[in-house]
Amino acid sequence: MTDLFDNKYLPGRILIQTVGSGGPGNSWVSAIATKQIKGKVEVWYNPDFTQEYEDDSEPFILGSIKGEHDPRSLVSFLNSNKPEGFYFDEITIQGIKGIWKDLIIISLSDEYSEVLEQLLTLNDNDLKKFNKKEGPFVENDILEIDKLDQINEILFERLDETGKSNLTLSQLLNHSDLNTKFSLKSVEEQIEIWEEQEEVRLKIAHSKEEKRRQELKSKYQGEIEFALKNHKSFSNFESDDEKVEEFLDSYIFEHGKLPSKKCFYFSVGVWIRRRSERFFESQKVVNWVYPNKGEVQSDAYIDFKALFHDYKEKLK
Repeated sequence: MTDLFDNKYLPGRILIQTVGSGGPGNSWVSAIATKQIKGKVEVWYNPDFTQEYEDDSEPFILGSIKGEHDPRSLVSFLNSNKPEGFYFDEITIQGIKGIWKDLIIISLSDEYSEVLEQLLTLNDNDLKKFNKKEGPFVENDILEIDKLDQINEILFERLDETGKSNLTLSQLLNHSDLNTKFSLKSVEEQIEIWEEQEEVRLKIAHSKEEKRRQELKSKYQGEIEFALKNHKSFSNFESDDEKVEEFLDSYIFEHGKLPSKKCFYFSVGVWIRRRSERFFESQKVVNWVYPNKGEVQSDAYIDFKALFHDYKEKLK
């Protein structure tokens, strides 16, 4: 296995050597190497091949990639499977060059894993075009952080304000609205236009929602007023008028009708002196408030079916 990490050229192998330092007298040389074996590529890691092999420096396999050697697959693999706590000050790579060498360097950096995922949404031709127009993203084996930060800001901050946060980098750079494809400047200019359009769209949508909310409130005004005055007679806990009103408002707006069954009240502590409170139509809910919380049950309820039946009876 030592031959796999040897500096001597081996056809088909990609060898990544890094030098790290934790201070004077504390440096190490690590290596990652690929090995093609029967329809798959094994990716090996040697934590420090300058020392005699010990338990903490013995080479081990990081994982394998199906198929033949493919730079895109290796970049994606390293982006998700880099060694834990991997750190380096210097890096040299054999067996690959150009944009894929640069992307390998990015893949070994924790800061830009999401940006790299988006770069990989570009096909090979588009990746070359983008790199030619906006790259390089790595210069002399050092990350061009200004450019990578610009991509990160566009994708994960500014797009959120446009209603187009679901776009991948590939879709964004090829968008028909752009004056110049693969241009970050053109993307930023178009984002400003999209932001203005989204602001107008949201105002119109809010206006429509508010109109519908008021129409429904007016339609069920009598039932709502009756519920706020009498809900305690149909509940088995000390329910709060304001929370009942909020529930009815949201329920009627969402469903376009009144609740017609028992609705159960849940109250869960989420922080010091803070609780999350909500009505559900089911007595049991799963993973509410906290993921993987499991099933929560409540016995506190308001019987809206009986409440609104009583309202109809009193109208007769």
